Amino acid sequence: MVVALALPDTIKPLSPFPVQVHLAGKRAASVEKVAVSFTMQGMNMGFNRFELHRRENETWLGEALLPICSMGRRDWRVTVEIAGNPPYAGEFHLLTGS
Repeated sequence: MVVALALPDTIKPLSPFPVQVHLAGKRAASVEKVAVSFTMQGMNMGFNRFELHRRENETWLGEALLPICSMGRRDWRVTVEIAGNPPYAGEFHLLTGS
């Protein structure tokens, strides 16, 4: 399965932003749920998991909101969780604006 993640050019903490995931491949049509989670390596940033909603052409859309890191870090790990048979996860790295 091919997973494409689209986020805005600028993401600021405490400001909602759109999240789009496009799936391609034989199993893309059979996917039941898609969610994205945002974490930081070695830092507990709380629960930042957002469910996306299916649109046309195997595209999933939603909205996310990130907290402010008290240490000033801006490096996020984005995991796209795909519920299907079999389940699948893709990981992306993100550096947000100040």
